[in-house]
Amino acid sequence: MSEHIRAVRMIIKHFHYFSNSIKPAQPSPLDNLRRSLWSMCRVSFYRLFVQLLARWPLDSSFRLLLEAWLSYIQPWRYTDINRPSDAAEGGGGASPVEWQWQRFVADNLLLYSSILNLVLPRLLRLDLSAPKNAHMLYRISKVLSLPNLSSLLKATEESLQCSPHTLLPQPPPSVQPPEGGQLPHQVAALAARTHIVEMEGNNYIYVPIFGLYTENTVRQVLCNVRSADLAVQSELEAAAATKNRCASKGGVLCWVRDAVSWLESAVAAADSSTDELQRTLLHLTAAAQHLHHLFQISESSVISASTEESPSKRRSAVPDQVKTANGMVLTDEGRRQLVSGLRRKDLKYEGDPDLRPISFGELTLLVRWLYSLATFLNNKYSSSISSGYYSSGIAGLLWRCVLQPPLTVYEYQKHGSAPQNYDNGGSFCHSVYPTKRARQLPPRLSFRRAANRQVLLCAVLLSVALRVFGGVSLSRQFMYLALPALLLYFSVQLLLCRTVLRPPPRPASSPLH
Repeated sequence: MSEHIRAVRMIIKHFHYFSNSIKPAQPSPLDNLRRSLWSMCRVSFYRLFVQLLARWPLDSSFRLLLEAWLSYIQPWRYTDINRPSDAAEGGGGASPVEWQWQRFVADNLLLYSSILNLVLPRLLRLDLSAPKNAHMLYRISKVLSLPNLSSLLKATEESLQCSPHTLLPQPPPSVQPPEGGQLPHQVAALAARTHIVEMEGNNYIYVPIFGLYTENTVRQVLCNVRSADLAVQSELEAAAATKNRCASKGGVLCWVRDAVSWLESAVAAADSSTDELQRTLLHLTAAAQHLHHLFQISESSVISASTEESPSKRRSAVPDQVKTANGMVLTDEGRRQLVSGLRRKDLKYEGDPDLRPISFGELTLLVRWLYSLATFLNNKYSSSISSGYYSSGIAGLLWRCVLQPPLTVYEYQKHGSAPQNYDNGGSFCHSVYPTKRARQLPPRLSFRRAANRQVLLCAVLLSVALRVFGGVSLSRQFMYLALPALLLYFSVQLLLCRTVLRPPPRPASSPLH
């Protein structure tokens, strides 16, 4: 579907280029087709956007649909095919929208107002502290706040309100059209009314862009923007505090922790780096300024409304769950809360760490080969591995430094057998939903970290340095570096993992890996 919407956006661009290529000084047989092109396909594009906005998933691919819609409502960007339209992302930079485009606005009024009223509620269900979601909001607010675009929209809506029955003679409206090509109010109202009847029928009640309903929705979006802004600022402050704390302490232990965190950064794959957080903060700030200026909403009202629900309260509002033998499980009401956006749940990976999706910082083939090797060794020497992990003394200490500790993981079975009652007032979790199952992993070998690109890069650079500057062969490098590397690894494990010092209690039954 993503490729389909990309093709739709490309078609919209070419349609704009074709319809805007009319040259009065050079008549062409295709001029009539250029003038009637949008009237032939406007209904199809409108219904496509309405259907997709109702069904598109709330993920990063939602931006593709938004970009297609933004390309449709900005025909002034596609007047010269020799000039790239995407040179300044955001729709034509700061150049004002000329009044000659009011006829296009009137002929496509619902694609501005109705589609916007469908997009705003979906923005309320997004986590605006995520970089991609914040960028979506920034793109929409920047396009809508283009110079003079709001004047075109307000003039068209005022014409529609002043002339509710455009086929009957009406007195001239009180608003005087400024110079520069603005359509007469009767013409603008007739074009807008014809468009609304064509799209939605005679009984449709038009919701204006600058009306009370849209303003209240924008106010809620601004409250979410402020909450997301505070959440991003708190994350930036926490990252800066951690960095300053470690820099002030110094020492070998802090250096070792930094080295270990750097080596594990590609595997852990933090959701947002500092640069992304700062960029997200800039997008949220700019989007809030655009929306405040466009809809004339005071910042004090947004601050007073957003303080009632802080980011910590939003994050603590988890959906309804019940405690079972397999952990916390969502109820039917909790699923409804998640789908409707009333509650949020922080998602995290709860499965086998060795089966975690391969990240960008890992080599795909090496990850799979090392997993096959670890699985073979764990299955063949499972009893020796388990007895060595739970043994005492120096041998047990070395085993626990090498092996991964026992872990309880959760898996989801897509096909349940029968409904299960969790005794929470008659709420059932039916078999149509995936069933959460707990599974105990025994002590085991894991070579996943060896597939890290950063680890391999360090090893290659060290080997090249020893070969070039020291003349050490590869065989001697392995002999000289293997023992120090093992000693360093064991030292780090003893410093960071105090649980390896004493043997854990042996469970009654230890399942195989």
